[in-house]
Amino acid sequence: MARKFLVAACLLVAGPVAAQDSWNVAAQIGGVIASERACGVQLDPGAIEAYIAARVDPDDLEFTSALGLHTRGVGREIENMSESLRVAHCAQIRRVVEAYSLSAD
Repeated sequence: MARKFLVAACLLVAGPVAAQDSWNVAAQIGGVIASERACGVQLDPGAIEAYIAARVDPDDLEFTSALGLHTRGVGREIENMSESLRVAHCAQIRRVVEAYSLSAD
């Protein structure tokens, strides 16, 4: 009985953690994708696929919706950024693109 309770408790805890990880991955790569044009970077589609494949479960049905939400949201944020904020934002985006080998160049 105690073992069943422990297994159930672990599943309850593990479910939200996996979903949160997927949400975070969508936010991370979505922000980079949304910044592509504004920051003058060109992303490699194969590198994006590899980044996602390494971080998102293949049966995750919520990832694409979360990705779209984050990409559109960051896109709107970029449109409203001051020039200084855009400079800072793009400086970090370029560093992330290089760090994760996401560039098509």
